[in-house]
Amino acid sequence: MDRKPTVLIADDEDLFRISVVEALKSTCPGYEVLAAGHGAEALSWVDRQPVDVVVSDVNMPEKDGLQLMLELRDRGFPGSVIIVTAFGDPRLETEVIHYGAFSYLEKPVQLSRLVGVIRNAVESERSHIVGLTLAGFVQLLALEQKTCRLQVSSNGRHGDLLFRAGILVDARLGPKRGDGAALELLAWDEGARLALHPGVEPKLRTITSPLNQLLMEAMQLKDEAKVASPAPATPQASDDPPSLAGPDGIDSCLREALDIRGAIGVALVSLETGENLGQVGGGALLDLSIAGPANVDVVRAKMIVMKDLGIEDWIEDILVTLGEQYHLIRPLSEHSHLFLYVALERHRANLAMARRRLMDLERSLVL
Repeated sequence: MDRKPTVLIADDEDLFRISVVEALKSTCPGYEVLAAGHGAEALSWVDRQPVDVVVSDVNMPEKDGLQLMLELRDRGFPGSVIIVTAFGDPRLETEVIHYGAFSYLEKPVQLSRLVGVIRNAVESERSHIVGLTLAGFVQLLALEQKTCRLQVSSNGRHGDLLFRAGILVDARLGPKRGDGAALELLAWDEGARLALHPGVEPKLRTITSPLNQLLMEAMQLKDEAKVASPAPATPQASDDPPSLAGPDGIDSCLREALDIRGAIGVALVSLETGENLGQVGGGALLDLSIAGPANVDVVRAKMIVMKDLGIEDWIEDILVTLGEQYHLIRPLSEHSHLFLYVALERHRANLAMARRRLMDLERSLVL
């Protein structure tokens, strides 16, 4: 770019704001550095001149960091937004980047690290904030434990998602309330307009399902709506659906499962024989020839416990959480003697997305 890259630091904490400004000026003399004490002041800078990167705290007076993000999104802000918060968890950074494609750092943050992230944002020339989705933003509200009302508008329709301390407790869409209203709102397209009203305390609790479950079901509703939409016909060699039967078909399905973010390895395991019918991945991180069959005992033990307790239900999945990995076991609904077993790197994986992908792959697996 012909002009100097411009970085805006928005934070109401004077010491932090001044420290970041001075660090940038000393290490990046080619940058123009601006400062704002709250979101409204930051927006006034954006109105006056081009800004390439905004570094924003979450909790600020007048307009907080999340309100600032939404207003930048609605304006089509072409730059990058880096969120800095004192109330986060460093393990959540990957999740936030996945949902909204912007960076998320926890205070206290080393100035050298923050400067490095800012440099990457300037040099990448990627548009972060315009990629922020409704799913990504509600995840942020949960992570930041916000009490607020999020107004969602799309195609002339309006609804509300209400949070208390980061928990979705109420949803309103016309006469609809509760889980049904939340599902419909979360399934609206990614161009939905969002308006945040912090501090609005929900009066009723109408939501009964966890947010991640609602997000996963909303994604399924969106997928089903796409399938239901008419599409141009394409020539088919056969009217029969593609079959994944046989070893080659199983391997093809398992290779697709290996595309799940964070996947280490995946196997299709038989409860009857206690062996893997197919496996992909693993390697040095995980010996699937041992791990797959070993989890047969886990599933059988759970079935015995359910029988002893008189629980007439089915196992949707079993999650084993390790320090560095997730192990997810999903019995097949149409083939109760089989289960999919997938191991995921914990710091990279998104469980809701992994469960959703396994559900899709199960539907495509023909045995």
